[in-house]
Amino acid sequence: MENLIFETLPPPANWSDEKIEKWCLDVCELLTKENVRMVNIPEIVQETRESDRNVQFIPKIDNMHFGSLIKQNCQALELFPNKICVRLSKNQFEEWIEHAYTMGIRQLVLVGGENSKIAYPGYTLVEAIRFVKSHYPEIKVGGITIFTRKNEVNRLAEKMQAGMDFFFSQIVFEAANMKQILFNLEKLCKLKSLAMPKIYLSLALASQVRDIDFMKWLGVEFPTAVHSYLTENNQENLVERSMEVIDSLLNDVFHFMEKEKIDIGFNIEHVMYNNLHYSETLFKNIKQRTKST
Repeated sequence: MENLIFETLPPPANWSDEKIEKWCLDVCELLTKENVRMVNIPEIVQETRESDRNVQFIPKIDNMHFGSLIKQNCQALELFPNKICVRLSKNQFEEWIEHAYTMGIRQLVLVGGENSKIAYPGYTLVEAIRFVKSHYPEIKVGGITIFTRKNEVNRLAEKMQAGMDFFFSQIVFEAANMKQILFNLEKLCKLKSLAMPKIYLSLALASQVRDIDFMKWLGVEFPTAVHSYLTENNQENLVERSMEVIDSLLNDVFHFMEKEKIDIGFNIEHVMYNNLHYSETLFKNIKQRTKST
């Protein structure tokens, strides 16, 4: 698997056909320009969280359908559709996997529930992984890692033992937690004779304070000093400031990769539709660093 993946949002279902087509073309233009051919497509649903959502939820078109629309213009793409497996009945999930396989999907991302207090109708995440790997061994299965989550290393190991192949991180704005998790995960992999999984670090630029507020609602953690630096002058120079923060983060990450000999990939997100073009800046930054190492 390559080291650069682009995560893009399916368009809202209430957009016109023309606007959806324009969005697909804009995404393809970015992918072609940056020579990126792997696309991570989340499933966006109405989530239940403790705090109120600061950005209105608007239903999106199906992420698999969105993937097929993108491929009409960028045929060489590899799609990574996400599926919140616990929300579907077991029969529905099995039908979805069969449909994905028939469409040529050979890598996907399985996501569990956002609230442990909810009794979901479908397979647990581990059960879903085992189902896919036993019935469709060609499919590579990915998941989500949250570096700040309690007992995360053991959580990752459990998913890997069920057959999970790779992980996308939650968006990060600091490297300390990532380094600790990966350092401990490598030790545990050696102890359990497991292959170290591919980890994709998720990065996104903020252009407005509401982007930061929304990411916080999603569970993204901002170190106090970073949050203060990004928001102290409200909107002024926010893009430049967030790029400075990510520059510092990447310095830390690439140093860690070189020192520990751990290969880390990057999942570039845009979070909001109007931030699509800022993803180009992140791709260029990482490519430049890769060339110089």
